[in-house]
Amino acid sequence: MIEITNLHKIYNQGSANEFEALNNINLTIDKKPLILKGISGSGKSTLLSLIAGFEKPTKGKIVVDDLLVSKLPDFHLSQYRASKIGFVFQHFNLIDSFSVMDNVIAPLIPLYKDISHIQKLAYKAMQRVGIEHKASQDIRDLSGGEKQRCAIARALINDAPIIICDEPTANLDSKNTQRFIDIITELKDEGKSIIIATHDPIFDSLDFECDIINLQNGKIKE
Repeated sequence: MIEITNLHKIYNQGSANEFEALNNINLTIDKKPLILKGISGSGKSTLLSLIAGFEKPTKGKIVVDDLLVSKLPDFHLSQYRASKIGFVFQHFNLIDSFSVMDNVIAPLIPLYKDISHIQKLAYKAMQRVGIEHKASQDIRDLSGGEKQRCAIARALINDAPIIICDEPTANLDSKNTQRFIDIITELKDEGKSIIIATHDPIFDSLDFECDIINLQNGKIKE
């Protein structure tokens, strides 16, 4: 359960370049997937970043399973992300000089001492998205779609209860887009909370019930 109350995010507060990215957002997110819609600059990525604990709000609260995430110190935020969040970034956030395997296992390195156990978890995640045959290949040698599948596998490796995706199908062809939809369907059936920011019209006609929120100028559009 994610409770978002009176959430504001202001960048460059008090300066001539002050920008309010989010303005009084109130949301409850549970087991029904949430699809965030809105043009670029509407606040979608900022909201995802706040829920994941990459940034802190200017005002308001984010509570995840009774944990006040918006007030956690950085060390505890890292633990929160490692245990609770699987995040698919819009621009991959992969390390080009690392292999696919090394990128996928990166989130679990602080949590486990047994590297062989982590590699087994990574291989399972890579199989799920069809990238296991590229496990030893460097990221710099992959196509955009392959990088996206690697990023999705990385988000799945820790079996997190919350899956957050920022434009997850932007670099996927139709076949792999459908594969991603199938994975999301499976994750929903496993009871995970899923939040997706997207422009992709395929999310307008999913085979399962979801909530759709439209953001405009940092506000929820009624």
